[in-house]
Amino acid sequence: MNREAYKKELLDLLEEDETARFGNPEEAIYEIDGIVIYGGFTEVSSNEFGRTIDHNNLMYEGEVTWEQIIDWGIVIIPETKTYISDQEIEKYKKLGFSNIPVRGNHLVGY
Repeated sequence: MNREAYKKELLDLLEEDETARFGNPEEAIYEIDGIVIYGGFTEVSSNEFGRTIDHNNLMYEGEVTWEQIIDWGIVIIPETKTYISDQEIEKYKKLGFSNIPVRGNHLVGY
C-alpha cells in the first residue's frame, strides 16, 4: 500500500469509527498530514477499559509496515507520553510528551 492509499484508508476509518475521529489530544495515536487518529478508551467490562483503536490497527493486517507508518507520520504513544518523530512537535511538547527519534526507536531499530 502506498502513502496516498494509506491516507484514504485512515480517512475511511474516521468515517466508520467516531471514536477514532474525536478524542482528547492526549489520546491521539497517529498523525499524518493533518489527519489525526485517536485511540480512545471504552469500557470493556466493569472497571476495565480498552482502546477502541490501537497502534496495531494502523498496520491494516500487515499491508503497511511499522517503517512506513513511522516514515509517513507521527506515532504517538499516550501511555508513555512519547511520540516518534525527527522533529519536535510543539502541541505534543505542550502536553508533556517526549520526542523519540525515527531512527533507533523501540518499534523499529533502523
